[in-house]
Amino acid sequence: MVRAFLMEADPNVVHISIADTGRGINPEVKAMIFERLYQDPNSIDDSRKGLGLGLYISKELVRLHGGQIWVESQLSLGSTFTFTLPLFSLAKFLYPIITEHDQLRPSLSLITVEIAPLFTPLPGNWGWHSAALPTDFATLHPAGQRRNLAGSGGYRAS
Repeated sequence: MVRAFLMEADPNVVHISIADTGRGINPEVKAMIFERLYQDPNSIDDSRKGLGLGLYISKELVRLHGGQIWVESQLSLGSTFTFTLPLFSLAKFLYPIITEHDQLRPSLSLITVEIAPLFTPLPGNWGWHSAALPTDFATLHPAGQRRNLAGSGGYRAS
């Protein structure tokens, strides 16, 4: 069974639990199951195959996203793996940018940057070659004209 839920104690974190009704995890090895390459040497079921990386990778992915992971288990009753992830709030992220002294800023400038590759693939299987990049203003802006951007003091070539 998979569940996702929020807790009143911390509404900025989502909890996700995955439960099974399997044989459970031995309490002595419970602390080691998230270690890289760990496999329980006293496992009852020898039919399982793997490298012992699954739970380690899960732990690292959760950690890299700012969460935590743990397991609760009882022998012969099953296990519940739970992990947390922080919730993203656009309003919380933008608040320090769009406000000044707890008031909305009177104006805000947004900038768009387009990124173009410096290298382009050659047709066929010939590899890459560098693109010719113009460096003089006349080539970049053939009309050579500039116009004021909405009275902001900035200029754009047209």
